[in-house]
Amino acid sequence: MVIILSRDTFNKIVKKFSQEQEYLEKNARILGKRVAIDSSKLDKYKLSQACLDEIYSSAIYINMKQWISYYYQIKEILSLPRSKTNSILEIGPGRGFFRTIGELYEFNILSIDIVSYNNPDVIADIRNIPFKKETFDTVVCCEVLEHLPYRFFRIALQNLYYVAKYYVLISLPYQSNYLKVNLELQLVDRFVSRFSFILRDFFSWRCFLKDIDETKFLHREDKHNPHYWEVGRKGYTEKTIVQDIEASGFKIIRKFRPFENPYHFFVVCKKV
Repeated sequence: MVIILSRDTFNKIVKKFSQEQEYLEKNARILGKRVAIDSSKLDKYKLSQACLDEIYSSAIYINMKQWISYYYQIKEILSLPRSKTNSILEIGPGRGFFRTIGELYEFNILSIDIVSYNNPDVIADIRNIPFKKETFDTVVCCEVLEHLPYRFFRIALQNLYYVAKYYVLISLPYQSNYLKVNLELQLVDRFVSRFSFILRDFFSWRCFLKDIDETKFLHREDKHNPHYWEVGRKGYTEKTIVQDIEASGFKIIRKFRPFENPYHFFVVCKKV
């Protein structure tokens, strides 16, 4: 398992357990503002129990918005015909939650990633996927494509199209201003056995963030970690993204941003 710490937290732990600094820094991988530590190597270095406890208790495992994203990933896969989702290629497994949940539903899931610390089944680049045509029924690629410069977006989409037999599920970060409205009313008494009312929606409008300067990321050690672009920024409108997806041969079945986490933009695609 990979343990993620904020860089500030990691530095505090190193300072607090200075006698174990060499082992901590040897096993740490800097990811911008975060640090990844392979838990399988911690025992090898025989860190003190107090240091181990500090690391595990300070770890960034998951937050509510991430859970929402995993919920919709599973929900969208379950909504598709089961006969066309038996085998799934997951690109970018992250902490492995999608696979853990998906296997409870008896999906056959194989993962790839360009970095080893996410423990994929196969280490590979999405720009050069090492599988034959239509190897998998469905491909899941969530919060991955923005980690490549946009000039590779169409190439990556074409590779997804090539290895998928039926469907591809994509999610991307979406920058915008938005206002959420969530009104819920439930009445239960002797006159009304049960009455409930729910109004839930969000209203978004364009933000005016300038595009990300990708040149400042390309030479970083963790060049696969930052976002090179996001939907909603000046040069990457939703219309542009949708047009590129459709131009790659896909028919978009549905696209949406969840009320609970509008930052994630889901696109369910079918091969045509």
